[in-house]
Amino acid sequence: MNFIILLIPALIVVFVMKYMYDKHISTKELLIHIGCCLVGAALVLGISYAINYSQLYDVEILNGQVTSKYSHKEYCTQSSSCKHYTWHEKCHTRYDSKGKSHRECESYKVFDYSYEVDWYVKSTVGEFEIERVNRQGTMTPPRWQQVIIGDYAAAESSYINYLFADKNSLFSPEELHNMYDEKYLSTIPEYPSVVDYYKTHHVINTTNYNVDGYDEYLRNELKTMGARKQVNIQVLVYDYKDVDFVDATLASWRGGKKNDVIMFFGIDNDGNVVKFYSTSFAQGMKNEELHAKMRIDALNEKLTLDLLVKEVHNIDKHFERLSNKEFEYLSVKMEPRKDVLIGASIVLLILSIFIGLYMRDNDL
Repeated sequence: MNFIILLIPALIVVFVMKYMYDKHISTKELLIHIGCCLVGAALVLGISYAINYSQLYDVEILNGQVTSKYSHKEYCTQSSSCKHYTWHEKCHTRYDSKGKSHRECESYKVFDYSYEVDWYVKSTVGEFEIERVNRQGTMTPPRWQQVIIGDYAAAESSYINYLFADKNSLFSPEELHNMYDEKYLSTIPEYPSVVDYYKTHHVINTTNYNVDGYDEYLRNELKTMGARKQVNIQVLVYDYKDVDFVDATLASWRGGKKNDVIMFFGIDNDGNVVKFYSTSFAQGMKNEELHAKMRIDALNEKLTLDLLVKEVHNIDKHFERLSNKEFEYLSVKMEPRKDVLIGASIVLLILSIFIGLYMRDNDL
């Protein structure tokens, strides 16, 4: 329907001008004119959808483990992927049947080395190329040497978050800045990212309470649990007196990622859990019982590694991943606005007039 709204005014111009200037516009020119209108409408609509859907772009963290590491030696040829070379030209003169000369040139690569070496780490969440130490790659990178088979590995994976299409389902960035002052927002932790090829952290502690070993435990569990349950776990420890911390963090993180289970432990100075809140994709939809049990198990307990183990066991046993496709119906909200379509159709109409006038005055 949107395509038709864009196209019809421009096509009307096409046939009106053909009718008015039939002797000056050939069938070939008519078809070219129609083709220009089709391409223009498709281009406008494509750009509109691309802009709208770019607002739904999101990234989740996948969890797994290192399975192998290896080096790859590649001899440099014209079809190889060697990185270090310069372009050169080889030219010769050719004469046609009339004796006229034609200069022909062919570009080719001249490589700095006869071969190059790349260093890779394979994992259950993807493959990572370790940066070379020297240009040719013949020296073993220390970072590659540090890799141990079975190490925890994380990777970022992009997806379309349909919840972002509904401005009422999650806090928008604009609402976030209206609800909290900039000074407070500067204290809110950013969502963890993957660094150093395949490392990330799962525990954010804004207090002085000792949480040593928590991150290591989660990484170890998520080596296999991440794929088995399609889950990523984030733990935040904060001062329970900060009444806005949970809401502000979730607003800043836009509710978390589609594979997240996020736990907030609000503790006192002795590490007692005074407040607890957990959530998952779409505000815990289909996991209400899990979050209720996690809350019961955590409240009034002391935050220890044993408590975290208990909560992770709850996730492993009860977590049900909610499919992002259940919210695909929200994509209808990303349709181009009617006023935008009308404005674009007017622009295409004007362009169609100019194309028609050009066809009238010029032979193609």
